Amino acid sequence: MKNTHFLLALVSAACLTFTGCKKNKEDSPAPATTINDFIEKNEVSSQTFTINTDNSQSSITGDQGTKVTFPKNAFTTSDGTPVTGTVSIELKEIYDKSDMVLSDRPTTSDGKLLISGGEIFISATANGQELQLDTNTNILIELAQTTTVDTTMGLFTGRVDSSGFNWTPVAIDSSTIARSDTNWINSDPGYYYDPSHYVFAISTLGWINCDRFYYSPNTTNIHVTCNGEPNDNSTRVYLIFNDINSVSQLWANSSTFDSGLVPVGEAVTIVAFGIKDNQEYFATKDITVSSELNISLDLAKVSEADITTALESLN
Repeated sequence: MKNTHFLLALVSAACLTFTGCKKNKEDSPAPATTINDFIEKNEVSSQTFTINTDNSQSSITGDQGTKVTFPKNAFTTSDGTPVTGTVSIELKEIYDKSDMVLSDRPTTSDGKLLISGGEIFISATANGQELQLDTNTNILIELAQTTTVDTTMGLFTGRVDSSGFNWTPVAIDSSTIARSDTNWINSDPGYYYDPSHYVFAISTLGWINCDRFYYSPNTTNIHVTCNGEPNDNSTRVYLIFNDINSVSQLWANSSTFDSGLVPVGEAVTIVAFGIKDNQEYFATKDITVSSELNISLDLAKVSEADITTALESLN
């Protein structure tokens, strides 16, 4: 089990030894003054590509290995006008638990825990206009290579709702059709497996997640109290699961943060961080989930690099 302390000396040394502890949007970003600033600075970076929609098909490949293929004339404007010529594609890739936390993209659907095979974001623009996929048009997405393909995975789309960011299942059929199959463009959205990749066709843009629900017959709530600064309006608390690719967020409830239902017996790391008066605070604790836990965390002053590097060590 990882050390229950967050090893600030080790973290600080790591940041002195290695440059670029976390990718940022700016070369020399100003210090974050709010928790939202912190997330915006440290969330996974956007990658931008240019394709020609007049080609028979166009493909892009992200830094982490995500490949997206677009058919000819895939896009329209919001009023349904076909788009031709050059289109700009934005891609974000999230495979690590640290990026799920730092991008505020936990793996939960209506409070139920998900195990993720990869989260991505895709958008398209032309001449300053946001584009959508044409009717009955799919894009083909091949996630980064994995050592094990779980054929019980499903597709989810994500958006921010009244309770925060939430993933919603997509009703599609699973399939064992080879990913080289050429009928995907005109077929219903679906899955295409091979031994080392998740491959699927989908008819929407935006946030997309390849997941399955974590089913457990024994679940419980975890209640976390954060002592010291900052207050609950500027503190984020997450459960990072050690043995599965899952992250869940705890929500402020009066003087505590509550987890909702989580599986008993899982080894998790609780992390809490926040900002007050331009100062970052952080705390972490390793636990094994048991019935109705009440956990107390003592927030301590740290640097921004301390937080990002500590989170990356939990991947």
